[in-house]
Amino acid sequence: MPRPMNVTVSCGIAPMWMTMWTMVWMTAWATAWATVCAAPCVAAGAPETPRPGEYPRAWLSWIDDSLNGEVGDNRDDFRSNAFVAGCRVRSLLACVDYANLTDKRGLGGRPARVDVLTATLGGVYDRRAESWSAELAAGAGGRRSGDIGGARLQNGWHAALGLPRVELPYERSDDEGVAYLRGEWLGHAALTPLPGEAGIEFSVGAMAGTGGELEGAAGAKSLWLGEDGVAWFGVTLRFAAGDQPSPTARVVADHETGWWLDAGFSLGPCAIGAGVEPRTRSASGSLSALIPLEPMTRHAPVSTVVGEFGATVTAYGLVSQVRWSAAHLERVLGAWMGRRASWVIDYRYGRVPGFAQDDTSLRFRQLGAGLDVAAWPDPLGARDSRWLPRPFAAVLVGWRQERLQHEGPSSAWEEDSAQRAVLCGSLGVRVAMSDGDGGETYGASASIDAWRPLGMATARSSTGGQLDFQRGGVGASLRFVCAAPW
Repeated sequence: MPRPMNVTVSCGIAPMWMTMWTMVWMTAWATAWATVCAAPCVAAGAPETPRPGEYPRAWLSWIDDSLNGEVGDNRDDFRSNAFVAGCRVRSLLACVDYANLTDKRGLGGRPARVDVLTATLGGVYDRRAESWSAELAAGAGGRRSGDIGGARLQNGWHAALGLPRVELPYERSDDEGVAYLRGEWLGHAALTPLPGEAGIEFSVGAMAGTGGELEGAAGAKSLWLGEDGVAWFGVTLRFAAGDQPSPTARVVADHETGWWLDAGFSLGPCAIGAGVEPRTRSASGSLSALIPLEPMTRHAPVSTVVGEFGATVTAYGLVSQVRWSAAHLERVLGAWMGRRASWVIDYRYGRVPGFAQDDTSLRFRQLGAGLDVAAWPDPLGARDSRWLPRPFAAVLVGWRQERLQHEGPSSAWEEDSAQRAVLCGSLGVRVAMSDGDGGETYGASASIDAWRPLGMATARSSTGGQLDFQRGGVGASLRFVCAAPW
């Protein structure tokens, strides 16, 4: 485990207020994750940070509806793909946003597509104290709309995954100037008895264009912060007004307008998020790499949190996992087992392996919690045990949904879904590869994963065929690992 820093933070908050805050915070988190189970998710308006808090030194975010955790209705439409890159040098902030927008159903008059490239240069003013931080950013730049390679990018990605091409005509090209303003405030305090600190963030931002459009967002998030990590859940109001540069841009702006539920976590240089708009079931997700500017908190870390993110090997799917090496496990399980065990939360989603239909897909999402036990104590963070293979086994219980979704206009199967309790197990190996300057450790893991839903489900086709799903199975996954002090 990383060595704790000799730093003491005093927030000067009355004990009664802290008790009430902790109860409210924990209740909100339990409700949040039970609702979303999956957060910037939609790149529109002023440049957003890839995780709560101040802008990092540099970041690169991939935003795609395929990263939405199967929480919403994913039809590969509207803001189907986007990339955001940013860099901060002292008080100077540069950001580039590239998005592929589509309107497959012709809601703007006819089916069409348009790509949007926005580049801005601005300044950042921030203040930071022991228990709070604030930041204000403003800038201006330009935006181009038209054919900027989005069709080639999308269809190349589809060809690699064996998905059908998306053939849509481009709308006209257009150029305009833009300006933005964004502010955020983050407060945090010690969280007892859990490690880390509890916090809350408020943010608001908007971007206006010379063509007459206005896009923005205002939101609040509850936070659980470590030294270089944070988990969050919140609500964001996204709005758009005025004249959009194209009919497709107007359709996308209307689709994204509303109250979004956002959730995610960040460890070291990685951030993962997802969001859903309950009214329209619009959903999107993000995967970011970043170079942090400052630690999230300055308290002495007391434990280690490990995040893993990767892909399933046997079918198109993604895996997110968080492990916590809690000190109380040694008291509960004994010293030998407790030093090798950690609590684990695992969320994975994608397509069920073994089901092959051109016009229909069988999709799943699965949330599990349980215990991970390694062959010997965790070497993550120990410099003398890098490259040491570490076998492990995990047992989890949880919830799984499988659903049939139409991918074409002439599916023989009716759309259907079923939810079941599920038992899961994994056998695999982890390797710690390198240590970062701030105490983070990076590595990789590979595992064989099995799942068994408690009860099958049956779907029927219009031709009288029958499909049994929720059958259980075996797959494999490869994951990137990052461990950070908490």
